[in-house]
Amino acid sequence: MGFVSSASYTAIPEAVRLFRELQPGIDLVLRPLTTGEQVEGLLEGELDLGLIRDPEPTPGLVLEPLLTEELAS
Repeated sequence: MGFVSSASYTAIPEAVRLFRELQPGIDLVLRPLTTGEQVEGLLEGELDLGLIRDPEPTPGLVLEPLLTEELAS
């Protein structure tokens, strides 16, 4: 699974805990990658899942919102 570095503070800790609880027999490998690197890895079959930021619609990928953040002024 790829992830953008900012996800390591928000989504990753709880997602990893829940995944390991629900799927204890599956080895989860985390790879810190940019959004572009993840899109490429997903399309080439090198990644099964990615947590990306500001995605562009991409044929062949299913995008699901996980977290919405507001800008601080």
